[in-house]
Amino acid sequence: MLDSLKFWKNYPIEVNIYERRHGSPIKTEDRAVRITEDDGHEYYKLKNKGDRIKPPDYEHIIPNKNGNSTIHLLKTGSNEYHTWRPEFKDEEIESNLIEDKRERLNWLIQEKERIEDKYTLMSWMAEHKEVIVIIGTGLALAFTFYGAAKLFGQIGPQVQQLTEQLSITNQLLEQTPGGAPP
Repeated sequence: MLDSLKFWKNYPIEVNIYERRHGSPIKTEDRAVRITEDDGHEYYKLKNKGDRIKPPDYEHIIPNKNGNSTIHLLKTGSNEYHTWRPEFKDEEIESNLIEDKRERLNWLIQEKERIEDKYTLMSWMAEHKEVIVIIGTGLALAFTFYGAAKLFGQIGPQVQQLTEQLSITNQLLEQTPGGAPP
């Protein structure tokens, strides 16, 4: 199960390849992934055949129900592929495509709003960084004083006992006839 999920994730685009062999039309299914090279050149790589195809035009990419896309290709040579969009006769299929486009549009709108919210928070933080630093410093000092008070609460009785003993010692030294030693 996990291997199949990994497979779908690595090659998210469904590809239907149509070709003629010995006069008969043959349809094969494959999957593709979009690859961008370091120089910015972009292409699609087919999973099973391993061939490279040029990126199709946007109108040839058909969204499907699982959030991925489907591309239809005509194979005319050993490594020659041409994209095309089939004409749908069935109104139900066309309405499903329209509904999928609406779902994708809603998803894009939600994603845009999420990104805007993220950058709005980041820009607010950039504008108010002095206030954030002051608040952070105040919290750090508060926790420091809290820790010191807690520590003082633990050693406070011992310090008070030593202070009392020193005061008794000073009183005894003052009562002695020679006074306190130099």
